[in-house]
Amino acid sequence: MTYMWASIAIQIPFNELFLVYIALFGLSLFTLVGGTVATDAERIRQALDGDIIVPLYSGALTVIGLGLGALWLSDVVPPLLSGTTPALIEESGQQAMATHVIDLGVVVPSILLSAIWLYQERTWGYVFAGIELVLGATLAAPIAIMTLVFMTGDTVSVSPIAAVFTFLPDLVSALLAVTYLRSMRDRTRSSADENRQIAE
Repeated sequence: MTYMWASIAIQIPFNELFLVYIALFGLSLFTLVGGTVATDAERIRQALDGDIIVPLYSGALTVIGLGLGALWLSDVVPPLLSGTTPALIEESGQQAMATHVIDLGVVVPSILLSAIWLYQERTWGYVFAGIELVLGATLAAPIAIMTLVFMTGDTVSVSPIAAVFTFLPDLVSALLAVTYLRSMRDRTRSSADENRQIAE
């Protein structure tokens, strides 16, 4: 929700709901921070330890992060080198680059950091990997629909390569997020059953 409301507040032209967008962005951001601070990272690690293939998840996050970074940099670097304006700005206006700002400035670094920490089996790596995977999973459907709309319209051009690098990371994130959450749920349920048996 933080990602979505940040994008909306920046990209949508000024209108009567402008302050509402800002409020929703602020509320979701502080909810994310508060939820993260209150998270029992060690419990999550214990719930997942041995149930997920760490190199697989870490490698997938690395590929997703590098792929996303390369995709957006391909929109930005060539125009910077040639001294021209990105085609996306010419088609949709300056606000069209908001996603590039958020993704390159926050999302890509956080994905890569999560991948490194998870590979090192640091406790918070398990937590942040889950956050990144769930982010990708929740964005999968909206991004897929939006990309299909752009591809069938005449306003914004989407290359086949951009489409692939848009769909594939979201699909991988969704699949890994499901296995991540199922592993945590199964281990948590087993622990609850053991505690109940001990209590009885």
